[in-house]
Amino acid sequence: MSTSIVYKLEFAGSIEDYPGERVVRVRLAEGSMAPWTLGLCMLKESVVDTFSIHSEDRAFKLHVERAVDEADENAGTIGVARGSTTVRASLSPTELDRWVHFFLSYLRDGYGSVDHMDVDVDGPDPMALVLHVPAAAAPVSRDEAFRRLGLQ
Repeated sequence: MSTSIVYKLEFAGSIEDYPGERVVRVRLAEGSMAPWTLGLCMLKESVVDTFSIHSEDRAFKLHVERAVDEADENAGTIGVARGSTTVRASLSPTELDRWVHFFLSYLRDGYGSVDHMDVDVDGPDPMALVLHVPAAAAPVSRDEAFRRLGLQ
């Protein structure tokens, strides 16, 4: 039996077309972070097969599911038909782990280590899904980044 969960969340979604790539942006609001993260955790733990969100006005929808081929360690696939505002993301276990870790850390700390995370999918119709969080740690300078990485 297939199970799914659908949340109506406060977020802004957009689909932007650029030469050679399509970018799907999801800007989550602070009040959406806990239910979004809970949905991802339920998906990761196979409590649900599909996790979907839609904006309050139902103008934008995002469906997230585990990839069918779980042995494939690529990010997964992202699909959206031209002219549509419904996005389907099929994530590999590794990618889903990355999402869960990022958003659980956000809930713990109250901010993201960065202001967004993205998934790039190559292929005949290259696409990127960019997930923006409402609060993030201050960026560091190039010199500070090199110092932290021991490259200076």
